[in-house]
Order: sequence, then structure tokens, then C-alpha cells
Amino acid sequence: MKILLENITKRFGGLVAVDGLSLEIEDGEIVSILGPSGCGKTTTLNMIAGFEYPTEGGVYFDGRRVNDVHPRERNVGMVFQEYAIFTTMSAYDNIGFGLRVRKTPKKQIAEEVVRIARSFNLEDALHRNINKLNLSELQRVALARTLTIKPGILLLDEPLSNLDAQLREKTRVELKRFHDRLGITMVYVTHDQIEAISLADRIAVMKLGRLQQFASAETIYRRPSNMFVAQFIGSPPSNLVRGRLRRADGRYYVERGDFRLDVTMHKRAIDQGGAGDEIAVGFRPEDVELSTGKGAGRLPRGSMSAEVYAVEPLGDETILDLKISDTVVRALVSSEVTMDAGQKASFTVPADRVNLFDMKTEKNLFAA
Repeated sequence: MKILLENITKRFGGLVAVDGLSLEIEDGEIVSILGPSGCGKTTTLNMIAGFEYPTEGGVYFDGRRVNDVHPRERNVGMVFQEYAIFTTMSAYDNIGFGLRVRKTPKKQIAEEVVRIARSFNLEDALHRNINKLNLSELQRVALARTLTIKPGILLLDEPLSNLDAQLREKTRVELKRFHDRLGITMVYVTHDQIEAISLADRIAVMKLGRLQQFASAETIYRRPSNMFVAQFIGSPPSNLVRGRLRRADGRYYVERGDFRLDVTMHKRAIDQGGAGDEIAVGFRPEDVELSTGKGAGRLPRGSMSAEVYAVEPLGDETILDLKISDTVVRALVSSEVTMDAGQKASFTVPADRVNLFDMKTEKNLFAA
């Protein structure tokens, strides 16, 4: 089922929870709504479900406006952060509950419950006491119960946040596999970018009720639409050096103290974007090319000298904080690179891996 959110706004008194949001979600697509607490993502989900009605704008399913359609008539399934499991029922009865309410024949209920339980690896849990199930099993029971009624749209509001990392990963894989088999349209709300990136076809990043970017994970990661998205997406987040644009001898540079990056290859985007002299350059920590100082005479053109400010081991990788004047640049390097705080180093940033942001608008000058 296709979902269209057309310029929807939701106000609670003087609070604007969602502000002029427009999204077009294709039939069978998984879309994640991602953002920090208070950005409006759950309110958006509730408007799709019918639990909240837009103050302005329209919600459409397959071209039909459903603003005034009751939730039970929208053919929408919803799974919440809290499992809302019936504790007096077995897993079997929980999963089959929606079918019983619809007066489905017992034989068909049994077939559907066993089929979906098998999909979520719940066969051994069907007739156990609900209080004996672990958190992963409880959440999978909630998912299975919702999916037995075959909703046209599945809405998920932080459904895995109560699970530990290992259970989250396992359940995420099961959910993805189930979607691949069923092809149901899914909208997944989360503040966890790993969940969004691993599950979704496209991600809608929100901040303070407003859509910041709606694109694939790769586009958002490599071409963030603005400075907020650049630093919200990624772990560690993108470096963002605020400096001044200097033009000299036909070349363009972003400068801040001893930080100096040649961005001439982007002069067209800079000129067409109408950027002023205040500009920010963004680049991912893994794109920083590091030299420990050996063979200094062979350093690449454009290298900058820095001091190792801090070292953060991460197992196979290490984060190095490199201080240059009053700027700290983070580099993500192999754990085989051994450096200590206070050590001198040089680094370069390939110009083709950077993003440039107008400091006044905070927008990317060449976002896709």
C-alpha cells in the first residue's frame, strides 16, 4: 500500500509537533523515520495510524484520503516499544488474538499461528507461560500477532529499544527477512541510526518537527542535506570545520588557523550556491588520510601538521583526535596504527570526499 503525507502539520496547543511534512512512501517499501527525541517521528506515525489527526494537510493510502477514517478501518498494524502482551494468554493465544476477534475459523487460526510462529522462530514458545519468555521472544510475539491479520501497512515505533544489542540484531534480521517474503509497506520509527540504515530502503531524518532529508542511507551518509544531518548520521559523526573561504590565484581554500583545505574542484558549486565567505567543510573520519611523520619530504600536497590530542581504541579500529590550531579533526584508522597523545602527525583530506555548507543557511552546497 502506498502512503502519501501531504504537507501535514500537527499542533498541540501552541506546540508544533510536526511542521509541514511531506513524504511519499512506495508500496512495499521500508521507510525509517529517524531523529532525536522530540523531533515528531512518533506523532507522524500516530497520524498514519489514525491515533492522531493532522491539524493541517492530508494522509493518503493508495490515493484515498484517510484523515477521517477510524484506525480500525485503515488496515494498519502497529507494534509499540512496549509489547502490550496479554499476560493471561499463551504465546499461541496472543498471536491468534486478532484472528479470533475477526471470527476466523479455529482451523485457519491454528494454521496461521503455526506458520507465522515458524517465521519468527517461536514454535517452541507457543504453549509456554508468557512470563517464561525472554524479551526477544515477547517482542517477536507482538510482531507475529500484528502480522497475522495481514495489514496493508506495518508501523513500528521503536520496537527493539528494550532489547540488548545481540537480541536487537537477531530480531532485526528476522524482521527484514519477513518483510522480504511478505512485501508489506513498513514505516519504522527509531532514534538508532544503525537500525534505520540496516532496515530501511529510505530514511526520513527529522529535527524539531521538520523533515531534514529523505533519501537512501548512502545518499544521506555521503551527501547530507545540511549540517545537522552531517553530524547526526555516522558514528563517529562527520568532522565539521567552520572556516572562511579564500580565493587566491584562481584557487579556492577553506581556512581556519593552520587548517587549510584546497576545494578548487568545487568552485562551480560554491559560486552557483551563492555561498558567502563563512563556510564549513564536512568530511568523514574514515576519509582522513594520516601520516605519522616518517618520510616527511614525501608528504602529499595539502598535508596539514597536527598533534595527536586523544586516542580512543575501538578494537579493530582507533579514533584519533588530531589538533590543529583551535580545531580538532577526528580520524578513524586501523588499530595497526599505533600513536600516542602528544605525538606529531600529518594528514590530508581528499577534496572529492568533502561536503561544503553555507554557514548562514547550514545547507550543503551540492547535496544530491
